[in-house]
Amino acid sequence: MVSHAQSTLLSYFAAPSGTRCCTAEDTAGNIIIVYWNYASPSLTSYDISVMEFDPSVHYMATVSTTAPFFPNAAAVDPGGSLWVVGRNVLMKLTSGQTTTVALGGKGPYGETVGHAVAIDKSGNTYVAGTTNQTDFPVTPGAFQGFSSVSMLTNLPGFQFGFVSKFSNTGARLLSTVIFGVQTTCPSAPCGSPQTVPLAIAVGAGGIVTIAGTTDTVDYPVTANAAQSACKCNDSSGNMFVTRLNAGFSGLIWSTFLGGTPPYPFLGETVSGISLEPDGGVVIAGMTTDPDFPTTTGTIEPALPAQATAGPAHNYHGFVSRLNSTGTAWIFSTYLGGSVGETISGLQTDSQGNCWIAGETGSQDFPTPPGTLQLGLALVLEIASDGSHFLVSEHIPGGTDGGILSNPDGTLTVVGATRYFAGGFLSDNSGSLLRLPAGPVQGVSFLGVADSAATRPAGTVAPGEFLSLYGTDLGPAGGAGAEIDSAGRIGSALGGTTVSFDGEPMPLLWASDHQINVLAPYRIATQSQTTLQVTTPAGSSQSLNLTVVATQPNIFTVVNQDGTVNGSNNPAELGSVLTLYGSGGGALSQSLPDGTIASASAPSPVAPVSVILSVSGTSYLCNNQTLPLVYAGPSPGMVVNALQVNFRLQITKEPASGFNYCIYGPDIQLRAGNQSSEFFKIYWNSGSGF
Repeated sequence: MVSHAQSTLLSYFAAPSGTRCCTAEDTAGNIIIVYWNYASPSLTSYDISVMEFDPSVHYMATVSTTAPFFPNAAAVDPGGSLWVVGRNVLMKLTSGQTTTVALGGKGPYGETVGHAVAIDKSGNTYVAGTTNQTDFPVTPGAFQGFSSVSMLTNLPGFQFGFVSKFSNTGARLLSTVIFGVQTTCPSAPCGSPQTVPLAIAVGAGGIVTIAGTTDTVDYPVTANAAQSACKCNDSSGNMFVTRLNAGFSGLIWSTFLGGTPPYPFLGETVSGISLEPDGGVVIAGMTTDPDFPTTTGTIEPALPAQATAGPAHNYHGFVSRLNSTGTAWIFSTYLGGSVGETISGLQTDSQGNCWIAGETGSQDFPTPPGTLQLGLALVLEIASDGSHFLVSEHIPGGTDGGILSNPDGTLTVVGATRYFAGGFLSDNSGSLLRLPAGPVQGVSFLGVADSAATRPAGTVAPGEFLSLYGTDLGPAGGAGAEIDSAGRIGSALGGTTVSFDGEPMPLLWASDHQINVLAPYRIATQSQTTLQVTTPAGSSQSLNLTVVATQPNIFTVVNQDGTVNGSNNPAELGSVLTLYGSGGGALSQSLPDGTIASASAPSPVAPVSVILSVSGTSYLCNNQTLPLVYAGPSPGMVVNALQVNFRLQITKEPASGFNYCIYGPDIQLRAGNQSSEFFKIYWNSGSGF
């Protein structure tokens, strides 16, 4: 058997209703994920749910509480208490008990919002964020204070940065504000100064480093700073990286970081900060700047020309390492392609190498030879000098919850799996993927999804086409479906099998990085199923999936003339199109798995429909249900394939007699109360209009 030392551990889970705030990790390697939701229509109270997972990414427990704020960041202290920060409040959760601490002043106007939190080895808590309260409690001897109330009241909409230190009991020990007041856009609304700390790290002796954004040209920087001037542009600014002394009475050093924003309200944002043993600091985030400061000899000193052409200027990733005195960049590089990227997390290891989590939509994102390319999510290890990738993995699923560094040297990425419920996108499920601190090896899962979907879901419907993504899953050259002696799709390819609850199921394809398998129909009576891959080289982990009644998705749409629908082959209005899909759920009559459908094959139990809409704005089309000609198995194909013939018949808006759908046509396949992802179709819009 292959050792799991370099393999992965994947877990999908149902998340509480609401929005994921943040993730944290305790000293034992247990993973904490915090969610929040509105508890009252007045938006004065919020439900906070805290999920805990063990180091093997197994679910342990959920603790819930109600608070007068929604959380922005969280951290765990050495005693295991969770500290959560948000609007006006810092909250400590210990064994289900909560203690709240006011972040700002007591005045009736304005608010103080915590955006980042960190904890030192003694259990003291550090918070960075913004305030516009004139009575914010600055402690004696602080680096900056408010010189006069009149200055503040003359700057409507201002946001000034702050940093505070609290004891483990919640007592305020130190507080300072940090800000500039002079912008490059003197008239409202963009004349209000904005300094927003977004990340904080605490080092030895309580020395604090913060990073964030500012649009003020007089934000405090120190002599010989790596970047002494803000390239601010109207309401757009730059980032800052600032190190305060342990008493918050002065700066050790401070610098700007950024280029020239191409348009108002664009610029940069910070996604992560990490301290180095030598006193340096690494910052990761996103930028739209075509002249973001980079250094030579790095992975990507300049973006592709297409990335900065035209008016789009999407966000792209960056990683920058600053020396211990804040005077020079050891390296600084873009991480981007022509379309756009997000960066969701940063960790550094003991060798100074940088681990990045994110996502790309760019086909020309820089990829070294040997890059594992199975999806859009990024897990990258960058050498300590920024010159090359040590690990480059593009995986299915999500990394939007960031990346955690585990006590045993492994890493865990946190993601959301997305699915359509009743026609609406839902984020109420998630994923945890534990990765080795190096290339993935052995029989490993990296993601599981409907074969027609764009993202994993962590759920499975009876009879669904399912794709498993990972490493060493099957024969290197790949092997296609085989018909067994019973005339059905066989359950073994190249020595590889996929078992659901111990029973091998029909395989459509098996290769080293992907297996396509048919889920059994018998799971319709179960709430959960467990799958495992077995190969000549070893076996994967056992992965639990939640069973749902239906999970529809669309493979393709064919025009009435037999051509595949597309921009070069639009359909005519009034014609009949054929949709091929997956995830229709249980059949009206039980058949052996892998059966080839005949003309009399049974149909899905769940009602099936095709909905015409415009992606994200279906109300413009009245969410029209298109007339069905046929819905059921496709004769000659495996019985799991769902064929739906529908007529492209469009009803105009009754009030105006106009149909907006011709400007952005999409369809969704609906089975039961679940809907597929939006699927774009094309038709000759001049016909009939």
